Amino acid sequence: DRVDIEVRLPKGTHFGTGNRSIDIVLRMPKEADLEVHTGDGSIDVQPVSGRVSLSTGDGSITADGLQGEISLHTGDGSIRATGLSGRLKADTGDGSMNVRGRFDVLDLRTGDGGIGGAAPRETAWELQVAVNGGAEEAELQPLGRDQFDARVGNAAVRWVGPGDEISLAGTQVSGHNSWWWLILAVLG
Repeated sequence: DRVDIEVRLPKGTHFGTGNRSIDIVLRMPKEADLEVHTGDGSIDVQPVSGRVSLSTGDGSITADGLQGEISLHTGDGSIRATGLSGRLKADTGDGSMNVRGRFDVLDLRTGDGGIGGAAPRETAWELQVAVNGGAEEAELQPLGRDQFDARVGNAAVRWVGPGDEISLAGTQVSGHNSWWWLILAVLG
C-alpha cells in the first residue's frame, strides 16, 4: 500500500502582504514507513515506527517519538528530535541540531551549526560526527576511558587510546600470501 501526495503552487504574480503557506495533515497508522520531502517548508512529525525519511531543502524539522531507521535532512534549517529509538542519520547544511533518544547507530553531520543531544547512560552506540566549526560550537564532550568502559559494559569492543598499539596477536590471519597466486595467474 502506498499513498503519494504532491502539492504544487502555481507560479505567477502574488498580490497581498502575507506569506502563502500550505498545511498538510496526514493521519496514518503508528507502524508504517514514512517518506516526506518538501523543497521549501518545515516538517513536523509525531510518533511513527518503521523506516522514516524526512527531507526539506529549506526549513526546519521537528520530530517526536520516531522509532526504527530514521533519516533527517535539511539543507537550511534546524533539526529538533526527541524520544527517538533506533538508527538515526541526520544532517543539516546550515542549522543547529538537537537529538535525544536511545540509539543503535548515530550519524550526525552539520555544515554550520551546533550539535547537542542526549542518550541514556546505559546505551553503547556508534557515533560518526562531522562538524564544520570549532569544538565550542559543537557542544561535544570527550569520552574518557572510564566513561567508555561504563557505557559498553561486556560488549565485544576495546578502547584504543593515543599511543596504544593495535595488535592482531592471538587472531587467525588468512590469505596474506594470496597475492602470489594472483601474480602467477596474471603472468601465466
